[in-house]
Amino acid sequence: MLHSLTIKEGEEICSRLQMVAAECELSCSYQIY
Repeated sequence: MLHSLTIKEGEEICSRLQMVAAECELSCSYQIY
């Protein structure tokens, strides 16, 4: 299901994933400690 992304689309997806990853790290660290 891969399709070519424009650079702008890729950057938007990456920034969104980074925000989600940061939120996941926060919630995980709260759950662990």
